[in-house]
Amino acid sequence: MNTAKLYCITMGATVPGRLIEQHDMLFAAAPDISDLIPSLQAAWPEGSSVHIDAYREVNTVGAYHIAISQTPPAENTSGLKLFFFNLGGYVEGDMEEYHHKALVVAATQKEAIASIKQSEFYQNRGYAGAESHIDDKMSVDIDDVHIVDALLAGSGWHLHITPSAESAAEDVWQVGYLSLSKLAKRAASLEA
Repeated sequence: MNTAKLYCITMGATVPGRLIEQHDMLFAAAPDISDLIPSLQAAWPEGSSVHIDAYREVNTVGAYHIAISQTPPAENTSGLKLFFFNLGGYVEGDMEEYHHKALVVAATQKEAIASIKQSEFYQNRGYAGAESHIDDKMSVDIDDVHIVDALLAGSGWHLHITPSAESAAEDVWQVGYLSLSKLAKRAASLEA
């Protein structure tokens, strides 16, 4: 029985030699987020205090249902892919670069980029000389658009994307500092 869920996790760490906390993303499958402690530790071994800042159990993106299975999708499926974007943007007079993470379902990278460029963040977090952008690619080069299936490659998990038969709200991000020790306590309580 497939009980795994797809998680999109924003993780943070205090990395030796850095002045401020660093962040990265992890896509992984497990029955519960607490089962991902080893994956979080392995994803950032040099971090002295790896933790979760936010996570999302990915079930619905736009008008699509997202399922995960160890069975690859049939070859005659729709060809839809789940794309991950990290947008960067600015507010005039503020030295911070703000970030917005987004998931988009589309058939091609070109369609996904066109969709993300219509987002509120992309449209409103920039000004002349400091335009909003797909992070690390000011010219919106498609090389840094991540296809989630590729991020899961080698894990044995595959995405299955289907149009949602009924209107469903997108998944909610669970936001707030979550230490690995709190995750371990959660795992222990689930086992009890």
